[in-house]
Formats: sequence, structure tokens, C-alpha cells
Amino acid sequence: MQNEAIEPSIKERDNPVAKQVFKPNSWLTKIDYINHLVLFNNVMIAVLAEQGAGKTTFAKLLQSSLDSQIKAHLMKAKAPFSQADFLNQLDAVFHFRIDSEISLAKLVSQINERKAHVLIIIDDAQNLPDSFLQEALFELKHQGDSGFFHLCFVSDFSLVASLNKLEPHLIHTLEPGVLTESETKTYLFNAFPFPKVLDKALDEKRLEQFYQLTGGNIARINSHMKDFFGSESNQLLERHKSFIRNMGFLATAAIALLASSYIWQNQFLPSSASFQEEVEYDTSPDLVAEVSQPLPSLVPTISTVDKEPVLVSQLPDINQALISRPSQIPGWLTASVKQQVQPSPKRVLDFALEEEETNDSLVVRDRVVVIPKTLPAANSTSKVASSNQSQDNMSKIAKVNTTKGQYTIQVLASRKRDDVMRFVNSHKMTANAKIRLTKRDGLDWYVLTIGEFGQVEQAQAAIKTLPAELAQFNPWIRPVGQLKAVG
Repeated sequence: MQNEAIEPSIKERDNPVAKQVFKPNSWLTKIDYINHLVLFNNVMIAVLAEQGAGKTTFAKLLQSSLDSQIKAHLMKAKAPFSQADFLNQLDAVFHFRIDSEISLAKLVSQINERKAHVLIIIDDAQNLPDSFLQEALFELKHQGDSGFFHLCFVSDFSLVASLNKLEPHLIHTLEPGVLTESETKTYLFNAFPFPKVLDKALDEKRLEQFYQLTGGNIARINSHMKDFFGSESNQLLERHKSFIRNMGFLATAAIALLASSYIWQNQFLPSSASFQEEVEYDTSPDLVAEVSQPLPSLVPTISTVDKEPVLVSQLPDINQALISRPSQIPGWLTASVKQQVQPSPKRVLDFALEEEETNDSLVVRDRVVVIPKTLPAANSTSKVASSNQSQDNMSKIAKVNTTKGQYTIQVLASRKRDDVMRFVNSHKMTANAKIRLTKRDGLDWYVLTIGEFGQVEQAQAAIKTLPAELAQFNPWIRPVGQLKAVG
């Protein structure tokens, strides 16, 4: 046995992210009927459903929806079943008076002495042995019509064989019931793994076909929804996988590009040893490079005389002269000769420190001296005027920026305008509400908005002042420019 929910409030407090329990109308009707049986009858109740039809959810909903006069306790039976553990858990919850060895008959008698209805809900009751069922039915029968101890078994249909061995007039069996078409749609959006795909694929015709296929049975809905809407979900899954692969390839390429660029930039940087030699060379005395004089020209200079004819035979044979003389041009590997010389003496700068008005004997040696001039004070007024003008311009720009950006509060959206108008009329929002039009995946959506604000902070403050009946829709802020006014 395993204790599932002794105090529902403790479970909700420990797990604030717990999902809301689904509450179909057929389930609530059966819970009201069980509530009537507990208060005015003395029978053993058995709730039977298929595997995967939400039996545990029904048991939790039953525990939280009973009348305030009934104290409910939910337990889960595990094979092998231990009756001693079952009785010990009941004692820990209801604090019975144990004088001797504990037994089911003593617990039932003490519950009847307190005169407060107690309902024990046992989930997975198919694991209970027949001996325990017979003993429990015997105690229910002997406590009379005014008894306060009640049992409710939640199980699959395998428990029917054990119940048929007992007295049928003391056992009442029922099924949780099926969902309506609108409840089926709501359940699909909460149970389907890809709600975005379902939103695009589920129209009224396909919903009607799916409801005819399953009949609103939760077990059939769970087994058929992936096959019925599986093609769209598989396509979305393949797109998601391909997107992840492409992103991984792009990330690898980006890392390789960054690494190669880093290596390429750093391969031309000098090493630490060469940098140290260069620093030592810079700190040495000044070196002067002695460059050899340019080579003399091999072409002989010929004096020209005005108005004197020159014969071609008198010109020297330059080619023969060049061939006969050895080349004086140094090779490209020949380096220039460096010679250390003494540094030049320091330059001396002499100033004549006298009055500014009579300072005519200022002497400067080999240096140019620039005397700063005092700026006139006439420009101060122009600077003040320009600063005032810039402040005025900034204030104008701030005003323009605040008037350009407009925001509104979106309450809800629907594909049908009549649904939005019905919501507005039911909540009496005709004074400050507007219906606007927007596009989503090529389809028209009608958006219900409240107010227009110049800044996001104003819209956020307005959301906090909304009534609770509108705040439950989680309104959010969006720009007005994305919407088209309709009415």
C-alpha cells in the first residue's frame, strides 16, 4: 500500500507547478452521485474504467470534490497487498484509539462512534485479495444503514470477477463517463505533445471525425490521437531535428573560422626573444648608418660646343668600355656598414625671465617656443546660448519619441469576431475596449485590446489595475502598429 494524498493542500503547496485536474461534466455528475451514496446509503462503491482512461485523476478529483461532511483519504494498492500496512496508514491519518491488536472491525467501530462520514478511496483496487473484499463487505453490512464507514474502489474491469463473488445488492458499480466534443478538443490541446501543429490541423470537420472515432472515451483518445494527427507532428519533429543539425554545423564552422583568423593574425607577431633583442638594440647608443657613395657613371662626359658639328666617328664605344670594366655594383645580400658614433651634445634652451611687457630679449637656441594666448571671454555667451538651444532640441526629441511609441493591452484573440463581441458584451467592456485585426500564418485573428498608452510602463501599471475576471486571461502588452483597427 502507498499513501497518495492524505492532505491535498500540502501536495499543492509542495508542488506549485502541478497541473490543473481535468473536470469533465460527466465526471462531476458521477461524483455528485457518489456523494449522495456516501451520505444516505451503506454500499460498497466500485468505479471501473479501462487502462489509461484517467482512473487516478478521477480518484483525486473525487477526493477534492466531496461534501465538507465527508473526510476522504486516497490510497493506492500495490501487489502484494498487506492488510497490516493498510490499517497502520488509516491509524496514522485518523488517530484511532488502539488498546490491543489493531483490526478492521475495531477501526470501523471507532469511526461509527465519532459519527463523521469517512470515505476510503483505494486506487488500483484490482490488486486487493478476495479475502480483504469479503471482510470489508462484512463490516459494511453489520454496521447497518446508519453507518459512517464507506469504501470506494477505483479499478479496471478485472475487479468484476472478484465482485461477482460477493452480495450484489451491497455493491454499486459505475463508470466515470465520456467527454463531450468540446471537452475532447480541450483535452487534445492539453495532452497532445505538439499543440502548435494541432492548432493548425484541428478544424471542425477533423474534430468531428475524431470524436466519431473515439466516442469521447479518454482511453481511445490517448491511443488514437498520435496516429490521427501523427503526420503533422512527424513533419514538425523532422524539421526540428534538421534545424538542430544545421545549427550545429554553423556553430562548428564559426568556431573554425574564428580559430583560423586568430592563428593567421598571431603568426606575424614578433616572438618574445626577438622583441627583447629589439628593446636592447633601441637602448644602445645612437647608431649612424654609413651608406657608400653612388657609383660613378660609366658614360664619359663630352663637352659640347655651340655651333660645332659632331661626327659619329668621334663618339666613344660605350659597349666595349662596359664589357672591359668589372662591375662595381654590390650584390643584393651586401648589408650597409654601421658605425657607432658619439651622441651629439645636449641642446641648451635659455629663457629671459622678465616682465611680459618688456620681454624683448627672449633667446632660444635651436628650438621653437610657442607662447599660449589667453582666449577672449566673449565666447561664453555664445556657448551658453548654444547649450540652451541643444537642451531645447533634446526636449523636443524626447517629446517626439514619447508620442510616437504607442502600446495597448491585449486581453484575448479569436478567429471569429462574433466570439470576441460576445465576450465584450458579457463583460460590459464597450466603453474602453477595441477590436483589432492581425495576421498569423496567413489567417485573420481578431484581437480584443484595452486602452492606448505612450509608454510600456504606463501599460504595465494599467494591467495591474485590471479586474480579476480579466487578469485571469493573462493580458500582455503589444505595439498598436502591429494591429489594424476594426471596431
